Amino acid sequence: MIIYINFMLFKYKINEVNILMSYIL
Repeated sequence: MIIYINFMLFKYKINEVNILMSYIL
């Protein structure tokens, strides 16, 4: 269960980075 939560947080962070990159570009 904790691994699943960490995975979701990791995915969310990746998504956030992609959004930031989109704004920069």
